Formats: sequence, C-alpha cells, structure tokens
Amino acid sequence: MLDKENSASAAAPINIQDARALYYLLDRLCEHEEATVESCTLDGELLRNDAMSAIEVRRARRVWRRAQRIMAALDPLIDWPSTPLNVGVKGSELVIRIGVETLAFAFESGEENQPFDDAANDFRREWKVTDKYKFAEGVARALRDESEDGSTALTRILDAAFTRAVENDMGVEEDGRLVTAEMLRG
Repeated sequence: MLDKENSASAAAPINIQDARALYYLLDRLCEHEEATVESCTLDGELLRNDAMSAIEVRRARRVWRRAQRIMAALDPLIDWPSTPLNVGVKGSELVIRIGVETLAFAFESGEENQPFDDAANDFRREWKVTDKYKFAEGVARALRDESEDGSTALTRILDAAFTRAVENDMGVEEDGRLVTAEMLRG
C-alpha cells in the first residue's frame, strides 16, 4: 500500500527540466532505432532474409512508435526556449526546425511587416503575434497549401535549394540520360 508521501509525489506535475531531458533522450532513442531499421532494410524490405533481422526491425519500430507517442504528449508541456532556425541532416532526414518564439519574432520584425510610414517618419509594425502556437500552425499550413500545379511554398523553397546544391557541386554529378519510363522504374 502506498503512503501519502509516495502517492502525492507520483501525481506531482513533471519538472520542466526533467521533461526536456526525457524528450531529448527519447529523440536520441528514435534516431538509434531509425538507424537500426535502416541498417536492416532498404525501402522497407529486409536486406537479409533472416528471422533476427525481422525481429530487430519490428522491435525498433515498436520502440520508435512508443517514444514518438511519449514525445508528442511531452511537447505541449514543455515551454521550449526560443530555438533559432536550424537546418541539418539527422540520420536519413533533412530536418528543418525553428522555435515558435523565433518564428513570431522573425515575422514581427520582418521588412514586410514593418513598412515605412511617411507621416510618422518611422517604421510601423502592422501585425503583432498574439498566439505564437496558433501562428506557427498557420505558417505550417501555408507551407503545405498546394497551388493548382501541385507545388507548395515549401516545394518552391526546396527547388531553389536543389539548384544551389547543384551549383555548389554538393553530392551531384552530371547524368545526361534521357528520362524514360524504364529509367524511372529502375
């Protein structure tokens, strides 16, 4: 039977520093499990046809899903510090991350939001962010909105980045082959 002291501490809210530490540990665990899956599979298919690899992949996927659920539950509880724009390769993913505080600041202090007011002879901020999380959701939605040709603001940004990567010779080489249905299949 639990005494009052132990039952009270079990129901106590989680410490923010502990929540952040747990979140980062789970994030690293997810990276490890993704690497396990990648080392055993190629496009979802096992590289080696053995039972051990299949067990490892199932276990890694199960651990990854559990960690993701816990991280999703922790995320709203943590008042994340202002995270600057960070773009990098993490495992086998290109990760673009920006804190909601930084996003709101970038919008509020951006040139488009602070036109020059001739009458005041100064710059005037037109819009103020009142709910940084709702604003971030709006920005995320806008990045995913498709135009008539199927492109999004994000795909247009990526297209420009692809061009820069090619111009800077970052992991590409000329190919010159004709794009045929056969080439696309294999």
